[in-house]
Amino acid sequence: MHTQKLRPAGARLGRPPNQKKLPRQSRSKFTLDVILEAAEQLLRDGGVAAVTTRRVALRAGVGLSTLYDYFPNRDAIIIQLANRLMQRRQEEMAPELVASQEKSMPELFKAIAEYAVANDRILLQFGDGFHSRYARFFHCGAYDPQVNGAASKERLTGFESVLHSMLADHPAQVGEADVELAAFLLSRVIRNTINTVVEERPELVQSPSFTAVIERMMLAIVDCTLPEAATDRS
Repeated sequence: MHTQKLRPAGARLGRPPNQKKLPRQSRSKFTLDVILEAAEQLLRDGGVAAVTTRRVALRAGVGLSTLYDYFPNRDAIIIQLANRLMQRRQEEMAPELVASQEKSMPELFKAIAEYAVANDRILLQFGDGFHSRYARFFHCGAYDPQVNGAASKERLTGFESVLHSMLADHPAQVGEADVELAAFLLSRVIRNTINTVVEERPELVQSPSFTAVIERMMLAIVDCTLPEAATDRS
């Protein structure tokens, strides 16, 4: 897909534009789905530059005034479109983390690395400028327009707790004695590494080696040791 910056580089907003109208009736939900489906079709066909309020309204078969009942501007549409794509990715990812005791640490870390990088690849579809302004509102793949420092820390703590449980489920594979420290570092290293690459060399996010490197970093942090049988299978 083509990328285009939605605003000049470096431009930031204190809060992202959000939906104006929250659908409660089935008809309103249907209209919202039609609008977002039209936006997704335009994105697939012509990249982010093709997603304008006028084109989305025309493709959706709704009046421009109706579209503005739901979205105040183009950015608000694209934010919800990105949220929709990331929720879809989250649903695809969920089975990979179910029954974590049955998976090895490399399998789990591979799934986590792929999920984390995929989130940023989705956001980068909408341009570097979009990512720089709004990526922090999609923390760990969940969108929250009201995110602040406290909320961000709370989410990281939640992710850290999930990682801690995973490590505790695999005591024979975790060589690092301080599991609490390992879980803390994992939660921060994943996010900060991806952020640094996106900010300084965004093209490297598309490298097929990127997720593999992050996976190796995670394995090094926990000093992973696989049972001999598992090593023979690999």
